[in-house]
Amino acid sequence: MGAFPPLAKSDYFQDDISKAIDALLTGLEGELIVNGNTYYGVMDPVNLSNQEIADVLNYIQNSWGGKANELEVVDIENMR
Repeated sequence: MGAFPPLAKSDYFQDDISKAIDALLTGLEGELIVNGNTYYGVMDPVNLSNQEIADVLNYIQNSWGGKANELEVVDIENMR
């Protein structure tokens, strides 16, 4: 069991981007299953603006060979 799940091509975030937004805003703790592998760890919440959240998630989803539609600030506002 690992502590740090991959961000690249992560099914955990690609399946439901609102989980990624929630993870940034409220943090994560406990067991996660990402790409069929189990991880256990703690991620503290971060204090980011809607623009910063959109920027971080766009970077994660479109780096390391990933391709995703760009999130807009209004997307973040609607999911908060």
